[in-house]
Amino acid sequence: MKRNYRYFAGDDTTRETVDFDLYKGSQDETTCVVDVPTLMKGRRVFPCGNGDDHMLTNYQEAEIYRLVRAKRNELVFPKFIGFLRDLAPYVVVVGTYARNEANLDSGIQCYLRCRPRAEVDPEAAVNNGTYMPEVLELIDQYGLESSSIVGGYIAVNCQEGIPRMVEISSHHRIPYNESVFEQEIFGVPFLCARDDRTVSASECYEYMEWDDAVSDVVIKNPLPKYAEA
Repeated sequence: MKRNYRYFAGDDTTRETVDFDLYKGSQDETTCVVDVPTLMKGRRVFPCGNGDDHMLTNYQEAEIYRLVRAKRNELVFPKFIGFLRDLAPYVVVVGTYARNEANLDSGIQCYLRCRPRAEVDPEAAVNNGTYMPEVLELIDQYGLESSSIVGGYIAVNCQEGIPRMVEISSHHRIPYNESVFEQEIFGVPFLCARDDRTVSASECYEYMEWDDAVSDVVIKNPLPKYAEA
């Protein structure tokens, strides 16, 4: 049964904590309250509402750390987190984050998704084959500085409230048989895949078969917003 982890940031008079329900069968048995500062110092046993103590499992500890990191990011970088949440349905993360090679300086590289073929108007005056119009609208909505060096590519630069560069481009080749997996980046769930190289502008639309393979997952069923988890 999925536990409901709840985060409390704390203030001048209260501690930063996470609590969650412990179940016995299908009934709530009690609530365990985890003091985050002492957890980070190595403590693993915490009190429960019924007077007992509970030792965290490895899974519970990992879930609490995940939640704390995400919520702290929300408090420090609310604009960045909001932008990533709204961006997620239109991209697949590639590059260092997809390969688990990201470090503190790594930007977030995103493959710009193609529209499902049924949504593409071949007679449109402006090419609407990708979700670039929606991405540009998001960048404008959040008031972000951006740059572009080639068609099908735009970068949101590091700036106040934006701690990582976010590159959005259709110039990535993702092998057709590459697996797609979900991963949280700054607490926001993204679909990710391992690309093997970038491609030229003329090659971009040669790989739409791979894009069709995941379009139903990404566009028809957008990833849930982290705040609803």
